[in-house]
Amino acid sequence: MMAMPTKVQSLVAVLLLLACISLLPAGASAQTSNVAPRITQAVDETSLVTISGSVHPLAQAKYDRGAAPDRHRRELPALQHARLRGN
Repeated sequence: MMAMPTKVQSLVAVLLLLACISLLPAGASAQTSNVAPRITQAVDETSLVTISGSVHPLAQAKYDRGAAPDRHRRELPALQHARLRGN
């Protein structure tokens, strides 16, 4: 048979609960902080640059072997980024 909690155990449990509850507002305020926007003007399409080292060396047309067969499964999702026109 389980022993009844003592007054000390109950007090510790209540204090732990109050400590956890007191931390909730701190986490919520971190999500709503006012941060100045980092993009301050429109993107100038004529002054874009390619960052060296941002593309894997094997990601070149000469290594392309065409579309993969339908039976080929990818273990990880493939992400493709494209610039949206008109924004």
